[in-house]
Amino acid sequence: MDKYPKSIKKCIQLVTISNDCFLFSRQKLQNSLSIAFALWEPSKSPYKDVFILKNGDVRSELGFGRKQKILYVQIARPIFINKKGHCRYWDYDFPKKLYLEFINLKNKRDLLKIPFFCVFPNHSEMEDLFRAYKKADDDIDPEFPVAFGYEIPKPLLANKDKNQKTVVPINIDFIWKKKKELESIVRAYADKKLDYHKLLWLNKQMENVSDSLIDPQNFLWKRIEAGTSMENVKDDRKMEEVVGMKNIKDLMIVNSHRVYGHFAYCCLELYLDILREKRIFSCDNCGQYNYASKHSDRTLCTERENKDCWLDQQSDRGKKSRNKK
Repeated sequence: MDKYPKSIKKCIQLVTISNDCFLFSRQKLQNSLSIAFALWEPSKSPYKDVFILKNGDVRSELGFGRKQKILYVQIARPIFINKKGHCRYWDYDFPKKLYLEFINLKNKRDLLKIPFFCVFPNHSEMEDLFRAYKKADDDIDPEFPVAFGYEIPKPLLANKDKNQKTVVPINIDFIWKKKKELESIVRAYADKKLDYHKLLWLNKQMENVSDSLIDPQNFLWKRIEAGTSMENVKDDRKMEEVVGMKNIKDLMIVNSHRVYGHFAYCCLELYLDILREKRIFSCDNCGQYNYASKHSDRTLCTERENKDCWLDQQSDRGKKSRNKK
């Protein structure tokens, strides 16, 4: 039995960027990401990493053992999620309400529980991040090397390691700040104190969400539906199908969401829950945020939601019972 009903009922094309690199706004990377989509879903390698260059051009691994050297400023990775929450990482299903999982994290190390969690900063946040990178290391270089079929020279590797040691903690601090920001909105909603003007904040986050059209019966989505790996799977599609030249009259086209970053995904869930008047509450015992049915008045975690909290509640009840006797 699922802990929560799923907030998002559509397929998702989730775009992620790497926390090992400088974080750029979605607007700054939009042209590059638009090109990247042509290298993902309608291709033989829908999951490939796309390396974004300083001038905005994109590169990906050519395959067939061809040698490449690439200096990049960001890596874009796609995560395709079907209606059930299954995605490209076969041992990981997206939580029914990722935003609750996110705001319930207790420390920054717990971010590792959500693979590749990322935030696209807005323009002013990006400028603040760049000032923080520069303050931490005035000589920091935004370019990182990657090579296929070549050995990267040690000086370049050393510079990459140095850059990442500078950049990663700043990016994690930024993500944690966004976690606190979202938590404050959810808290106000749970307490029935969310003012209308706060919806301007939520509307701003929704700029990183758009509608898109997909064929859920194509090779990629059928593999996700089956929950099987793409590795060693025979691809018997004709070339016109691979490059997206099949006429849509022969396809089952449906509406989906394209989402830039996990944080925008969380905000989309909250947006939908507010529209549907879903009830969120903070546990009186441990403070964890949970979903409850609309007319429920419960204020404590169940065993399924938080076993440690539930055991603590049982212990308290036992003590009170013994004290009465």
